[in-house]
Amino acid sequence: MLLGDALAGKRDFAGAALAFNDAYTRGRTGPRAPEALIGLANAFSGLNNRREACDTLDDLRSNFPNLRGPQAERAAEARRRAGCR
Repeated sequence: MLLGDALAGKRDFAGAALAFNDAYTRGRTGPRAPEALIGLANAFSGLNNRREACDTLDDLRSNFPNLRGPQAERAAEARRRAGCR
């Protein structure tokens, strides 16, 4: 997660996408899995891959339907940024 955040901060969105995907793959049911998917969606948005970003956010919604608080806000912001329906 930290690597993904650092790479996204350096605008290395391809590297960030790989790091967030790896974090999600390693802990699909862990407490940080939603964060990893939000980071992955933001990385896709940074790469102008809007469709992949929206698909990732749809996966987030279906796998974690009860997001609340800051995570729900970050997911909603990512959805707006990517132009998802």
